[in-house]
Amino acid sequence: MISFDEEIRKYKKSRDVSEIESEVYEQDMRDLVDIMLQTAKDTAYGVESAPGKRRD
Repeated sequence: MISFDEEIRKYKKSRDVSEIESEVYEQDMRDLVDIMLQTAKDTAYGVESAPGKRRD
């Protein structure tokens, strides 16, 4: 049988959505669309001559 008193003592509050959102937005993550666009540019122009790529 479940001991509610014991379960309440073991309870840990889950993180708020706002806390999780702030951590996710602080990350500099590229989404799938950014990666696909970059891949398409690299394929169309070749990685060495893609716009924004420096040639040394």
